[in-house]
Amino acid sequence: MKRLIAILFVLVNSLAIFAQKDVTKFLGFPIDGTISEMKAKLKTKGFKPISSSDELEGEFNGFKAYVMPMENKGKVWRICVINQTPTNETDIRIRFNNLVRQFSKNTKYLPLKEDQYISEDENISFNMQVKHKRYEANFTQLPSDSSLILKYAHQCVLAKYTEEQIQNPKPEEKTDMTNISVEAIKDFLDKRSVWFMIIENFNQYNIAIYYENGYNKEDGEDL
Repeated sequence: MKRLIAILFVLVNSLAIFAQKDVTKFLGFPIDGTISEMKAKLKTKGFKPISSSDELEGEFNGFKAYVMPMENKGKVWRICVINQTPTNETDIRIRFNNLVRQFSKNTKYLPLKEDQYISEDENISFNMQVKHKRYEANFTQLPSDSSLILKYAHQCVLAKYTEEQIQNPKPEEKTDMTNISVEAIKDFLDKRSVWFMIIENFNQYNIAIYYENGYNKEDGEDL
């Protein structure tokens, strides 16, 4: 039990250290801090507040858009971007596929699926309204320093094994270390989610893009 507690302690502290170093960014700004702080940063990019709400408006990726920072326990964990002008089914397919293409070719992002495009013969309206299908594409925003991923995985392995064991592992230890590393890398990348989905309202369609800092996301702490 003491060993398990020690492992958990090291993992939690490792996660906190890396969270402080590099989190998901929006327009170059780390998604962190208070909503007031984030709004002040977004204003420097030309976004303007909307009345007394937390929403702002401005231009993003060639479209006029609403930008909404969202917080959890006083810290921003997500930023949502929605185009101001909804469109029809044909145009939303084009917008969606353009976003998939733009994110896929951007070296800052890693697609989580091979093919996330919507085909030309897809009946979006029928599938959303009748079958309640959800159209979304998922990416991971890679850290500015890619070595952080391996460093984090190494820290997670060190929570259970010594450096000497890592350098000269037994066969069963090597397998376990590999499993720990894989799970650590998945966890690291999951904390840097950037995804978007089609939203529908009375046969008008739009796209919501979400930039998320998983370190600040609610994760059952109140249970």
